[in-house]
Amino acid sequence: MKVAGLQLFGPAHLWTLTLIAIVGSIIVLTVRLAGNPAVARSVAFSLAAVLVVNAAMTYGTRLATDRFDVSTSLPMHLCDWATIAVVLALCFRWQWSYELAYFWSLGGTLQALLTPDIVADFPTIWFLVFFIGHGAVIVSVIFLTLALGMRPWPLSLLRAFLWSNVYLLCAGLVDYLFDANYGYLREKPQRASLLDYLGPWPIYIGGLEIVAAFAFFVLYSPFLIADSLRKRA
Repeated sequence: MKVAGLQLFGPAHLWTLTLIAIVGSIIVLTVRLAGNPAVARSVAFSLAAVLVVNAAMTYGTRLATDRFDVSTSLPMHLCDWATIAVVLALCFRWQWSYELAYFWSLGGTLQALLTPDIVADFPTIWFLVFFIGHGAVIVSVIFLTLALGMRPWPLSLLRAFLWSNVYLLCAGLVDYLFDANYGYLREKPQRASLLDYLGPWPIYIGGLEIVAAFAFFVLYSPFLIADSLRKRA
């Protein structure tokens, strides 16, 4: 049974998504128009700082309110791994961390923004840290791609898919040890999500693999098309 709480695509949800889109657009346009590496570095480190501080606030609040539970509070959600990857990409411009952040955030974190698995509504701290964290990941990937010119390559698809399965193995092990549900490997989210259309457990896990492979290809397709047009030109 789906739980009540944050109204999906209600006023708070829609205004938050709009704000994230506006902030991301302003950041990209500012950096591109400035054309100054120092400005780009400052923005990159600022975004990384926002993500680190937000994570610290999340875990600090859980500890302070006795809400830290190993079955739900460990950094074992895919969005947590995407956050780590994007922080490394922002700080060091590592290609491997960028491509993982690219595919995981646009393929997973964006889904979490559109169908958030939370019951807290605005203006609770849980609403704020959720949307700041997930929104900053998306904004960071867009910034790295459109402002700094980073991009995935053909082998990035294979690497991202393999690392995604490494995540699933790690999440499955943690789920087994702590009776948890990281990666939603034991049951679907309580709120509506894409998994609702992939069949019952455990069939939806295999379906998720297929969807992930297709989503990664779709996310890579703009670069594939651009490369093809460039070669023809």
